[in-house]
Amino acid sequence: MSSVDGPRKPGSAGRPAPHVEVAVVDDDDILPTGQVGEIVVRPRVSDTFFSGYWDEPAATLATWRNLWHHTGDLGRQDQDGTLWILDRKKDAVRRRGENVSAVELENAIRMHPLVKEVAVHAVPSDIGDDDIKACIVLQPESTLEP
Repeated sequence: MSSVDGPRKPGSAGRPAPHVEVAVVDDDDILPTGQVGEIVVRPRVSDTFFSGYWDEPAATLATWRNLWHHTGDLGRQDQDGTLWILDRKKDAVRRRGENVSAVELENAIRMHPLVKEVAVHAVPSDIGDDDIKACIVLQPESTLEP
């Protein structure tokens, strides 16, 4: 996003570089400052942004709409344009033919009294689709066997 020596807000992705335009949208339009939606990006200068996925025209069409590249990330921008990335728009993992909600799985794991924090994500599987990995932080001075 912003230049290496530019101003920073801890935890943010920074401000957009001059050669790209960034917006936050819902399914209908660009959202007002501060509201959470999908992060979209488009170039301000030609040949400064990728033009599509290599040998994947369907994926390119799916992510480029209304002259914006839809990142699939959820975020918000503050008054000075600083971007805050909050989550993925689609929090689902495809495992053995089923869609598994990462949020629902995280909530279930978080119910364990020794779990302080958890994040679930997809990892490549040898047998197709994805496997699921849970990164778990335990409460201080706790131990737990898998």
